[in-house]
Amino acid sequence: MHNLIDKGYLRGISLLILSWILWYLSWKVFPYFILVSLFPLLCFLNTKRRYKRTSPIIIFEVSLGTFICVLINTSWLIETNDVYGILANIIYSIEFTCLIFFIKFITSLRKITYSLYSYLILFLSWLSFEYLQNILEIGFPWINLGNIFCQNPLIIQWYAYTGVLGGTSWILLTNIIFYHTLSQRSKLKVSLLVLVFVLFIPPLISFVIEKDKGNSVSEAQVKNYSIAFIQTNFNHSLSTDVRLNNIIDSLYNDNNFSVDILTLPECSISQFVKIERLSKNSLFIKLKALIKSGKVKIILTGANLILNEDNRKYKLNAVLRLDNSTDYKFISKNKFVPFHEKIPEGFSFLNIPSANYDYYQSSLSAFRSFDSTSLIPVICYESIFGQICGRKIDDNRGLFFFFSSETDLGSFDSKQFYLSLSQLRAIETNRYVVRATNLGFNAVINHYGSIITKAPNSNSTKVLICKVPALSGKTFYTRYGDYMGLIAAILLGLILIFAVIDVNILKDNTENM
Repeated sequence: MHNLIDKGYLRGISLLILSWILWYLSWKVFPYFILVSLFPLLCFLNTKRRYKRTSPIIIFEVSLGTFICVLINTSWLIETNDVYGILANIIYSIEFTCLIFFIKFITSLRKITYSLYSYLILFLSWLSFEYLQNILEIGFPWINLGNIFCQNPLIIQWYAYTGVLGGTSWILLTNIIFYHTLSQRSKLKVSLLVLVFVLFIPPLISFVIEKDKGNSVSEAQVKNYSIAFIQTNFNHSLSTDVRLNNIIDSLYNDNNFSVDILTLPECSISQFVKIERLSKNSLFIKLKALIKSGKVKIILTGANLILNEDNRKYKLNAVLRLDNSTDYKFISKNKFVPFHEKIPEGFSFLNIPSANYDYYQSSLSAFRSFDSTSLIPVICYESIFGQICGRKIDDNRGLFFFFSSETDLGSFDSKQFYLSLSQLRAIETNRYVVRATNLGFNAVINHYGSIITKAPNSNSTKVLICKVPALSGKTFYTRYGDYMGLIAAILLGLILIFAVIDVNILKDNTENM
C-alpha cells in the first residue's frame, strides 16, 4: 500500500483541493476568502517533486483533479440544460488546468522555490491567462479573479484606472506575500508590514477616488433623462410579441406616461425579421405609434434582424433606435457566448442549431439622442468584457444601456452575479448604466458602481421610470484598455525565451563536461 500511495502526491492533491474549496467559498459565501485562497495552490506549485509515480501519471492525475475542481467551481454560473453551455464550461476548465501546469512546468525549469522568479511566473502567467480570456473567441472571463469584488464597489473605485485585471493583481500579490511571509520567517516583520500595506492601500485609494469623483462632477456637466425600462419576465418559448404588444398598448393609453427614452430587453422582436420588412412587424408598428403620440422621444429595443448585404445573409442580434423620423438605426452584437450563440473558429464541425448569429461590423458604436448625447448599447455577453465596453466610450456626454435576456441563467445567484458585473463596467467607464433585461434584474447603476434603482425579480411585468444623468469624459481604463494584461503577456514571453536559452546552455555545459 505504501508503494501505491505516495505521501507527496497526496499532499499535492490535498493542497489543490483545499485551494479550490476556498476559491468556491470566495464566490459563494465571502469574497475576501480569495485573498488567502491561493495559499495552498502556492504551496503545491513550490513543492519539490518527490513523487514515486512517473511524470505522465502525475500530470494526468493532478490535471484530472484540477479539472474536476474547476468544473464544480464554475458550474453554478451555467445552470442550463444546453449541452453546448456545458461544453463551454468544460473547455474553460481545460484551459485553467493548462494554466496551472504551465506555471508548474516553467517554475520547475529552475529548481528554486520561494523565489522571486517563481512568484513572477505565477503573477505574469495568471494575468496573461485572464487577458487571453478577454480577447479570445472561446474566452470565458466570468470568474476572472478581479470580478469577485463586483458586489463591493466602494473598495474598487481604482478599477477606473486598471480594470478587472487590477483586482486580479491585488489578489495575486496579497496571496504571494502572505505565502512568502509564512514560508520565510526570518524576515517576518518586514513581510507583515508589506502584507498590511498591500491589503489596505488599494481600499484607501478607492475611498480617495470616490470622494474625488463627487467633487469633479458639476451640474453643468450633467444632463438628466427620464428613462423607462420594461422587465417582461417572459420566456422566449411563450408568445413574447403578443404580450409586449399588450404592454405597449397600456403605455399608449396611460395619460400619465411620458419619458425621454424607453428601453425593451434583448430580442424583444424575437422572430427574425428582414430589415426591409421591419415596418410591417406588429411590435415595430406599435412602438412607432407610441413615439408619434408624444409619450416617448426615443425607443431602444432588442431585435433579431436579417440583413442582406454584399450577396450575403446576416442573422443579427441587434438593438434598434427608433424616433419620430422615418429613419431607424441599429447596432449589432459582436461578442457571442461560445457554442451557444456562435460556433468558434476551429469548431465548425459541430452542428449547433442555436448558434446561428453572425458577426457584422456596424458603422456605429453608439446612438445619438435628440441633443447629441451618446446612447451606448451593450448586448448581453458583451457586458462581461470591460475592454469591449470601454472602446464604445467617447468624450461626449453619454449613457450605457445593457440589453440582455438571461433565459439561460437558471439560478438567482447567476442572475445576481450578472447584474453585479454591470457595476464593474460603471466604475471602469465612469458612466451610469441602465439594464433592460427579460428574466434578470432591471436596474440603474451610478458611476460609483452602486445600484440606485432595481426591479424585483418576479413573474410579473414591471415598468420602471427613473431619472438618469449622462456624464462625459474618459477614464484611464477606457483610454488604454487591458494594458496590464498586454504588458504581462509580453514580459512572460521574454522570460520564456530566456528560460529556454538558459536551459539549453545548462544542457550543453553538462554534455561538454
